[in-house]
Amino acid sequence: ILEVTKLKEEMGEKTVAVDAFEGNNLVLVDEGHRGASSGGSGAWIKYRNALCEKGFSFEYSATFGQAVKGNRELTNIYARSTLFDYSYRWFYGDGFGKDYQILNLEDDSDPDWRKDYLTACLLAFFQQQKLYREQEAAFRPFNLERPLWIFVGGSVTATLSSKDASDIIEILRFLRGYVTDRADSITRIRKVLHEGLLAKNGKNIFAGRFVYLNTCGLSPEQIFDETLAILFNAPGGGALHVENLKGVAGEVAVRVGDNDPFGVINVGDDSKLVKLCEAEGLNVAEREFTGSLFHELDRPHSTVNILIGSRKFTEGWSSWRVSTMGLMNVGRGEGAQIIQLFGRGVRLKGYGMSLKRSGYAALPEGLKRPKYIEILETLNIFGIRADYMAQFRDFLEEEGLPANEKKIEIILPIVKNLGKRPLKTIRL
Repeated sequence: ILEVTKLKEEMGEKTVAVDAFEGNNLVLVDEGHRGASSGGSGAWIKYRNALCEKGFSFEYSATFGQAVKGNRELTNIYARSTLFDYSYRWFYGDGFGKDYQILNLEDDSDPDWRKDYLTACLLAFFQQQKLYREQEAAFRPFNLERPLWIFVGGSVTATLSSKDASDIIEILRFLRGYVTDRADSITRIRKVLHEGLLAKNGKNIFAGRFVYLNTCGLSPEQIFDETLAILFNAPGGGALHVENLKGVAGEVAVRVGDNDPFGVINVGDDSKLVKLCEAEGLNVAEREFTGSLFHELDRPHSTVNILIGSRKFTEGWSSWRVSTMGLMNVGRGEGAQIIQLFGRGVRLKGYGMSLKRSGYAALPEGLKRPKYIEILETLNIFGIRADYMAQFRDFLEEEGLPANEKKIEIILPIVKNLGKRPLKTIRL
């Protein structure tokens, strides 16, 4: 098993020469779209072709269509070679994976309106968390996982660009303001739930999004207190702290007071990010830590509810927990990465590991869909910049999927009486 980046013309300390694999090779390629955007002359494509020149290759990718778009040569090659096409439109139409709702901040130039928008996003995630906690036993047969909110930025790898850093710091400043300014946060909660957030066309973009939360009978003050306890692990509140975990490379913990971390930032240049946070007035520190918060995300004991990172999540990382996704500077020119990222969030175990939404799964008699289960079977996607969110919608529509502005799902019950009643036939 080799990573494509390890293939080179000549042998090296950490690389393998393509010529070392002479012969009739059977090559299995995962994430086959990688390198396709460079065309047939790209290095990765050339190495793969050399490996199977006298053999055969099977390639898999969920995003060949986006990767070869605009390249006629590659389009013709893959059009003649496709054995099995099960793109997202068919996957979704057959009931697999989560449903989705896309919200878009059309204009983020007004900082006050942006805070209202992010508060509404936080409440949508809180609704998922609260519902899961209060009805976990009822949801257990459907294999639903504890919700996780992820924020995804651009290429935060070995280096950290100023744009990526500003996106991360913007989110941290919002979270700091939310947990420390109780009065302001309660006012915004009241506004979101009672007045809504109106777009330019006068439409409330969060209409119908809090159907469960509105039935809980909680005041804005009570909701704020519960968000501190459930989302931030801090029933008593406190100051926001950003901590560089010295025992783990590339991880920065986020906590309120001395409570357990509620968030983790997965970033290549952790020291640089912490320095930038300090320059922005955030409380920073270093902490000796032996375990990885990121790699423990799927463990039952994980205290992390919010994950902030880069678009490297689009490949190689998998979690069943992702329920809410915030996109920062992602998708401006990479259609394949948009769909890959989308795939991180719509994964669903489903009843009996069917991978299907409960409305499509074959349930045994006596087992009913719990009320409000669709909230946990839906991926919330929040964008902050309209241009790439519009492009994101375009890619979904190209897959033959609805924009999903507002959808009403009607479940028709099936009466299973075949074989229990004699069939009436016409006698001639």
